Amino acid sequence: MGGVLSFVRSGQRAEELGRSRPENRQNLHGARQILIHMTELGNDREKDLHMPLDISLAPLPDDRRDLIAHLTLPPEQYQFSTPPLRALEEAKGRRDGHMILEGDRVVGFFGIDPDYAQAHEFAEPGSIGVRMFSVDHAQQGRGIASAACRLLGDYLAAQYPDVATCYLTVNHRNPGARAAYLKGGFIDTGADYLGGGSGPQHIMRLPLKVPDK
Repeated sequence: MGGVLSFVRSGQRAEELGRSRPENRQNLHGARQILIHMTELGNDREKDLHMPLDISLAPLPDDRRDLIAHLTLPPEQYQFSTPPLRALEEAKGRRDGHMILEGDRVVGFFGIDPDYAQAHEFAEPGSIGVRMFSVDHAQQGRGIASAACRLLGDYLAAQYPDVATCYLTVNHRNPGARAAYLKGGFIDTGADYLGGGSGPQHIMRLPLKVPDK
């Protein structure tokens, strides 16, 4: 199998082999079918890592929670987050659901708490907060979280035009998430939130618009 896959990935050399002998043409066709099958299964990670990401954000309709039912997290991330559907169902207070899409496929989720400032003294009145931000286990490691974070500023400003600031907190033991938020324009305030159940959390803020003078 390894030899078949290697000559398919070699591009021009594969085509030369396919033209030279009938048995090579048969092998080439079979290898292509294998690669197509692997891609459909989501196992061709090398190909995924080199493909440009087509990431967008969109509101989750209130009556379509089934769209995020397939999203899962690896066990080691349960200390920081909860699978999206369960998190949304167990949320206390209002939550606006938003989807992270790759093309037309839902690959992640985040919730917006419109009443965030009421539960967090560090947030100024009227600000919102990101909660439950996660990318599906099968899609992690491809840069989707960072790409989605880069879209958050403009997206949230459009979705919440009367809001000036968005906040979130991220656990000190989750540096990857913090790095993704920084790439998206969030500012680490340097202060910690100590009200979480898993230890200190960085307080981060994202300006959504220039305040009126």
